[in-house]
Amino acid sequence: MNTRKLIILMLITAVFILGSYLYTNIPRLIAKAEPAPVTISID
Repeated sequence: MNTRKLIILMLITAVFILGSYLYTNIPRLIAKAEPAPVTISID
């Protein structure tokens, strides 16, 4: 039971770290990929 809880906790933390990493890096990659961000309109 304890090992299963530990594995689940590790998986949750790994997903959280990966999600925060993607959340911080994807807009940077999009900004690099798009030469003219003015054309993008988020309405």
